[in-house]
Amino acid sequence: MTAIPATLPAGEIVGRLNQAQPRALLVHASTLVLLAAEQQAGRLRISPRSITAVSEPLTEGDRVAIGEAFGVPPVSQFTSTEGLAGYSQPGGAVIRFATDTCIVELVDEDNRPVADGTPSAKVLLTNLHNRTQPLIRYELTDRFIRRPADGDPYLHATVEGRADEAFRYGTVTVDALMIRTSWSRHRTSPNTRSARPTTASTWR
Repeated sequence: MTAIPATLPAGEIVGRLNQAQPRALLVHASTLVLLAAEQQAGRLRISPRSITAVSEPLTEGDRVAIGEAFGVPPVSQFTSTEGLAGYSQPGGAVIRFATDTCIVELVDEDNRPVADGTPSAKVLLTNLHNRTQPLIRYELTDRFIRRPADGDPYLHATVEGRADEAFRYGTVTVDALMIRTSWSRHRTSPNTRSARPTTASTWR
């Protein structure tokens, strides 16, 4: 396995991927969109057999562009350290969540349940398997829309967004990880007055 930091310049990421020739990609969604453009332009030249997008939702246009660039439909993965995880079918937007390990409530801003097909303001998560740090109605700031499950007992939903979005300025896109990494280093610098450790954030 080759780990390539998403905070590197795009040209360096492309160079490392060309050298590694990975058979599978697991990439932040916003970075994956940039890599698809690099592949279409001919600067990136890889042939992965599977592609998984993490951290952010993909738009339908993103999924089409990625599939056309690499010849492989991407899988969307949602993972939180609080215990909720799920995957979509290749090329699909609907994620099937492992709700046998969690109680998941899709609610509005006042913690009232939302109807199927209606975007939630947040998600309340009760972890059923973590005995070291049990969580009861822990708030995730992701917006879900419940989708038909055709009798499947697991939650089927699309993820419409989250608190951390990519920063866009004109034609420049900056991954939220780059902003958070810089901010965290500043906050924890020994030269910063009253510095204190920051809480690790979840990347989904």
